[in-house]
Amino acid sequence: MTQLVRKGVKGFKVFPRLFLQRLEKLRRGVKVDKQKKAKGKNAWRRWYQWINEIPPSERFTSGFPEFRRIQDPAWSPDGTQIAFRGDQSGDPELYVMGATGSNLRQLTHSPGEDWTPAWSPDGTHLAFSSRRSNGSWDIFTMRSDGSEVTQLTFDSWDNYLPDWSPDGNRIAFASNRSGNWDIFTMDTEGSSVQQLTDHPSVDIEPVWSPDGSQLAFATLRTPESGYEVFLVDLDGGQESGTGQQGYPTDWIAQSEDSR
Repeated sequence: MTQLVRKGVKGFKVFPRLFLQRLEKLRRGVKVDKQKKAKGKNAWRRWYQWINEIPPSERFTSGFPEFRRIQDPAWSPDGTQIAFRGDQSGDPELYVMGATGSNLRQLTHSPGEDWTPAWSPDGTHLAFSSRRSNGSWDIFTMRSDGSEVTQLTFDSWDNYLPDWSPDGNRIAFASNRSGNWDIFTMDTEGSSVQQLTDHPSVDIEPVWSPDGSQLAFATLRTPESGYEVFLVDLDGGQESGTGQQGYPTDWIAQSEDSR
């Protein structure tokens, strides 16, 4: 049995993925007791808890003062590394570090922004979004050491938020190539593109189910209620709402301490 996990956010308009939160809690699905909502512009939400300041024990990146902002954390499949987007000079690049914050390495060195790293299931590659080619967002892949960068999408529309299928054969992503944001999949060479959603609202943040049979995504089908998590079947394209608000960013196995 699986459940969806939502990561904490702080005021980042459409694609809110902030790094300063306790990633191990999210990865293991440890439940945090709900507290009174913190107030003010510095209030952060982690799991279902609001706090006014990230405790020092939960700051993975305090040793990197050269970064103006760190976002888009992504655990490697074996749990030993974290890829992320780091901004030192206004040109965000992708980096990877050990799970404890050690061995920081820069993976990309492009003049365009590089965002949203997503690991392949075997940990050998990363898919990511970049504006390095024509000013629009495109999907790229590279080896986990930053080599062999390959562009998968080439159109003038935006292609964003890649997520690798559990079997490693396909990549889900959000794109506005249909005139609005919808969910698509393609193979790892950028071909065999399949459109899964077709709705005039915004559909973003695709996340594969562990068995590869469904994708969770965030949608604005009812804008007055904010983003809601929907599911779409890969076989047949049937959609269903979950009743959960927010953005799905991971699936985890349900454990005793997360119930």
